[in-house]
Amino acid sequence: KETLVERSKFKLVVKNLPKIAAESALLRQLKNIKIKAMYISTNSNGNQRGTASVYFASKED
Repeated sequence: KETLVERSKFKLVVKNLPKIAAESALLRQLKNIKIKAMYISTNSNGNQRGTASVYFASKED
């Protein structure tokens, strides 16, 4: 089981996303990059914050 520390080693934070950005559209933009996971941040109301966290398996990715 992967720990949060291991996962955050190779993390990229994308900022200034449109508040209506779709996860599928962002994945299409990043399709040439070997991402392991992606998460678009939301606030307590479920509205997007305009940031996304992108996780990679290794530094080379």
